[in-house]
Amino acid sequence: MNHLLLLSTDPFWQHRCHDILASDDFHQIHESQLPSSTSRFPVPPDFIIVERRLLKNQISAYLSLIMGLFVETPVLVALDEHNDEELITCFRSGIFDVIYRDSSDIIIQTTVQRAVAKRREWQGVRQHIDQLKLFNTNLQKKIDDLRNEVKNTESFTESIMMALGAGLITFDMSGRITYANPSAANIFGWTVVNLVGMEINQIMPIEANLGLILDGTEFEKQYECEAIRADGKKLKIGYTLFPRKNNHNDVVEMICIFRDLFELEKIREENRRLEKIFTLGQIAAGIAHEVKNPLAGIQSIVTAITLDYPEQDPRRNQLQQIAREVERINKLLENSFAFARTKKPNMLKSDILEVIASVENLQSIEFQRRGILMTVNEISPIPRFRFDAGQIHQVMLNLIMNAADAMPSGGVIKVRVEHRVSPRHVKGFVIIEVSDSGTGIHPEDMKHIFDPFYTTKPHGTGLGLPITYKIVQDHMGKIEVDSELGKGTRFTIYLPD
Repeated sequence: MNHLLLLSTDPFWQHRCHDILASDDFHQIHESQLPSSTSRFPVPPDFIIVERRLLKNQISAYLSLIMGLFVETPVLVALDEHNDEELITCFRSGIFDVIYRDSSDIIIQTTVQRAVAKRREWQGVRQHIDQLKLFNTNLQKKIDDLRNEVKNTESFTESIMMALGAGLITFDMSGRITYANPSAANIFGWTVVNLVGMEINQIMPIEANLGLILDGTEFEKQYECEAIRADGKKLKIGYTLFPRKNNHNDVVEMICIFRDLFELEKIREENRRLEKIFTLGQIAAGIAHEVKNPLAGIQSIVTAITLDYPEQDPRRNQLQQIAREVERINKLLENSFAFARTKKPNMLKSDILEVIASVENLQSIEFQRRGILMTVNEISPIPRFRFDAGQIHQVMLNLIMNAADAMPSGGVIKVRVEHRVSPRHVKGFVIIEVSDSGTGIHPEDMKHIFDPFYTTKPHGTGLGLPITYKIVQDHMGKIEVDSELGKGTRFTIYLPD
């Protein structure tokens, strides 16, 4: 069934169209005025015949209105007589064709059939366009999904390279650096921006045979070389090279993954120290357990025997000296127990400045007597963060007392506290520096200051700094020491906030 919309006030056209098209399965909808919307037409017409009289003297405007409402619908104009000017105006407005009052039935039928065929053609084109649009939409969605997947993969890869503890550099076959991760910049003391574009041999001499690497003979072999940081410090670099190929299997870049072997050796030394501390702690705890009870018996017997001698008897003084030595050994055993049984930190939000202030108040009278001035400098606002206040109090007490002992003639203890945000992590860390103006530590002693029972003090136990070291490690922190003979010592603690 084909639907005709006839816009006419002339009964002639109503009857003519009805008589001619009735036998061709056409349904006629008649309107006597121009429509203002398509809401009255639930079924869109297949073609439209509009009588010239309805267009009045605004042919172009009214035809544009009709064709704007019924897009892709052929429009025929019914003319009473031939008029070249009106004919040109109609066709310029975009109509499909015209029919005349005196046109034969065959001409009108043929023109209508052509209009219906054009309508079907337009519908086919529209359907094809809609299919292409749908295909294009689906294709664009797939492209967007692939782009997002590529972006996610690139972001994931970039995150891995950014977080990689080892240095990573890529350089093209001419030796120009094309990429460097933050670890590479930190190792060499340059910024990432400065590294990119430099020649690889400017920062580290590549001594590997690239030909052997490319043919697989020395694939994944580790090489070593000496390098110089931006600040002039010497580095020992261990590196491995991997070729990166393009889609044509051509090598376009070399990937260099490397580590500072000096820094790696420091980490290994830290691990050895921790193992040593743990082992010695267990041994000390075992010995202390076996010795403590007999020692208590000896002290009781010595005390009882001492009472048998008068005050002036020299043997009484000798027995009292034995009792003091037993007490000193007992204190050493208690420290050994404390060292071996350091509890897991009770991490609660606390104020580090309050902890430092409590240590300062505890020692204030003693420091005044010894001519020692202690200052606390807050470099930046320090947030409350999670740590074990009791254990960190012990750390600060150990470091401050060591600083005081290093200044027998008095001096200045400076405590410096700073909060710093790491550029590679969301969180930051709190830095605590304790420095003195004392005698300093001999280079030979520096190697052993964190070893259990190693001491240079006449009555020291050698457990204060090992306990400090262990507590800081248990807080996932780090402790460093710098010292110069005759000028003083600085301990620096890093605690994650």
